[in-house]
Amino acid sequence: LGATVRFDSLENAEHQGVRVLEVFANSPAHAAGLISYKDYILGTADIAIRDMDELVELVTVSMGKPTQVYVFNADTEAVRSVVLTPNSDWGGSGSLGCDIGSGFFDRLP
Repeated sequence: LGATVRFDSLENAEHQGVRVLEVFANSPAHAAGLISYKDYILGTADIAIRDMDELVELVTVSMGKPTQVYVFNADTEAVRSVVLTPNSDWGGSGSLGCDIGSGFFDRLP
């Protein structure tokens, strides 16, 4: 059928995802179409991102590789898929080229 069935618990769902704050021009985050202050990185088909440590792990294993990532947008209230290619040589700091928030005020709306 081409479908995947997953049984996830909604317990602690409000603690999942990290918020995209500022996206820098010409960065991997910009190329992926991430939207400043509106997008939340949820994870991949294999990994749910619940905190910064899990995001760092994902970026580390995905360095230089196009990676399909699921993102929730607060304006559209929809999840979309983007292709993010972490790269430390993009011309700015970090491998994603965006500021990330994961504190109390950066939870899913």
